[in-house]
This record gives sequence, C-alpha cells and structure tokens, in this order.
Amino acid sequence: MTDANPLENHLGYRDTLPLNWVPLATPPPPEQLQQLQENNLRVLAVVAALEDRHSPRGEADERVEQELERIHQKLDMLLVLFGQFLRRMDPSAPPRPLRLTSTGLSWEGGSALEGYGLVSLYLHPCMPEPFTWPAQAHNAGAVGEARFDPLGEALEAALEKHVFLHHRRSVAVSRPPAARTA
Repeated sequence: MTDANPLENHLGYRDTLPLNWVPLATPPPPEQLQQLQENNLRVLAVVAALEDRHSPRGEADERVEQELERIHQKLDMLLVLFGQFLRRMDPSAPPRPLRLTSTGLSWEGGSALEGYGLVSLYLHPCMPEPFTWPAQAHNAGAVGEARFDPLGEALEAALEKHVFLHHRRSVAVSRPPAARTA
C-alpha cells in the first residue's frame, strides 16, 4: 500500500478473506444498524472463542490437555467443513487479499468497489456468518479502500481487539524462531 492510503496509519492485519459488497442508495435505518451491531458483536465473540486456545498448566494436566486439544481439532475440522458448505451456497463472497483495520479495509487490484454499501467479511473459516457494516468505498488507481461508518463504542472495541490479536499474531509469525522464544 502507499502512504496515500489513510488506513495504513491504523493498526491492522493482512489476510485473504471472503468479501461481499452490496451497494446501497441510502444508509440503513437505525433498526437495521442496531441488528447489524448485535450480529457483529456475536460474530466477533464467536471468532474470539474459536481462536482462543488455553495453555497447559503442568505435567499432571498434560494428558487431559492433549485430549482436549484433540477434541478441539476435531470440532474445528467439523466447523470448517460446515462453514465451507454454507459459503458454497453464497458464491458472491470471493476470497480477496486485504488489510483490515478497526476503521475499514483496503485492498490492491481485483474488482473495484465504489460508492456507499454494505461490506461483509467472513473473519474465520468456522464462522458461517460475516461481519457486516455500512462503508464508503473508493478506488485510487490499483488501491481500493472502504471506510466503515461509525461502529458504536462496543462494536468498535470488539473489532479493535480482533484486529490487535491478529496483528500481534502476524508479527509473532514473521519473527525469526530464535526471537519468538526469547
């Protein structure tokens, strides 16, 4: 991304996520915004729970922890398969490389999204419901961005937490193995 993209100044992370865009002529009514906010809070809470892994407490608990981890892996596999099955019913959300922040998202290349609309992002392969919020999108050459309408305090905090955790993981993964253990 270039320095001309104001979203680059916000904490974010890069990923390839299924994205859908529905153009809107007018902003959603307050009742619909309230429903979107409630749905998004639930989506972010479920994604956080799916991504949360606890660490072992000691040797005595090691066998129990291993068995719980195996069960988690099996449930995750089933949830991923279920999520993929449901998303096949909605092929309008193709995966797209993007950068997500708590204020919006940006992308390079691909199809152009323009104007005002509802952006929907599937944040986790096990979560069949997307994060959906009104945004203003525009393209500047090969770079596009969509800025979210104001989210409200609770939703903004939940999205900031999601972005922070993913940013922290991406930094940890990019560090050399020796630096990760230090």
